[in-house]
Amino acid sequence: MGVAIPVAAAAGIDPQSLELALNDSAEAILAWSRTGEPRVGIEASRFANGRWTAVETLRAGLAPRPTVGIDSCGNAIVVWSESEGRGMRVFANRFDAGCR
Repeated sequence: MGVAIPVAAAAGIDPQSLELALNDSAEAILAWSRTGEPRVGIEASRFANGRWTAVETLRAGLAPRPTVGIDSCGNAIVVWSESEGRGMRVFANRFDAGCR
C-alpha cells in the first residue's frame, strides 16, 4: 500500500457514484457525480506518469452515475445519461493519451 493522494478537495463537494478504471500500465481514469455547491455535474481526473491531472468538469447539471473505461494506451472514456424533458440522452467525453 502506498500513501493516500487527494484527487479533488474543495469545501462543500459531495462526490457520488465514483467510477474507476485502471489499465496494466497503472494509468487510471476516475469520474464522479458532484452534487455539492458551487458546482454540480460530472467531473473526472486521469492518473498518468505518477500523478492525478487537474479535475475537469465534463458536464454541468445533475447527471448521476458515470461509467468509465481505459485501454492499454491510456485512452479513456467517461459515459453518462441524463433525463431531458420526456426522454434520456447519453453523453460521452473521451481523453486522448496520444497513443494508438
